[in-house]
Amino acid sequence: MKCIKKLVALTLAAVLALTMLTACGGTPSVQDTTEATKQVVDNINAVRTENGLSALEVNTDATDVASKIVALQEKRDLKLVSDEGYTTEMKTLTSLQVGGKGRVGFYTLVSTSSGEKTLTKEYWQKLYDSDKMNSICRIVTYADAAYIGAVMKQISNGKFITVIVTY
Repeated sequence: MKCIKKLVALTLAAVLALTMLTACGGTPSVQDTTEATKQVVDNINAVRTENGLSALEVNTDATDVASKIVALQEKRDLKLVSDEGYTTEMKTLTSLQVGGKGRVGFYTLVSTSSGEKTLTKEYWQKLYDSDKMNSICRIVTYADAAYIGAVMKQISNGKFITVIVTY
C-alpha cells in the first residue's frame, strides 16, 4: 500500500511539473491597449489640430496592423523569424488597406527606455516643424490621412516598441 501511495504521489508530481512547462515558449501576451498608446495618439492629434489638420480617427483595423507589426518585431528580435520571412511579412502588413485607404507611414521606436520620447506633444511638434517627408513626419503632416492605429508594448527582451500606422 505504501508503495502504491508513493507511486501515485510521484506520478502526480511529474504531471504537475509537466503542466507547468506547457506554458513555456512562444511570444508572451501583452495587453495591446495602454494608457501610453492613448497618450501617443492624443499628442499626435493635438499637433495635427493645432496646425490646421484634422485629428486622426483611431481605427481598430489599423491598430490590429500595428499590433501585428509589434509581434513581428519581437519575433525578429528573438530570432524566431528569418530576415527574409520578416521582410516578406512586413511588406504584407504595410500593404494592407484600412477603410479603403493605403498606408501613409509607420514609425517604430525600439529602445531600452520606456518610450517617453514618443509620449510628448513636443516631440511630435518637432517632427511636424522639421517638414521632412519621411514616414515619421507623414504621421503628423499628411493632410489626407484619416485613420490611425497605435500600439506601445514592452516585449520579452525588455525593450519597448511603439508602432504607429496611419491611413
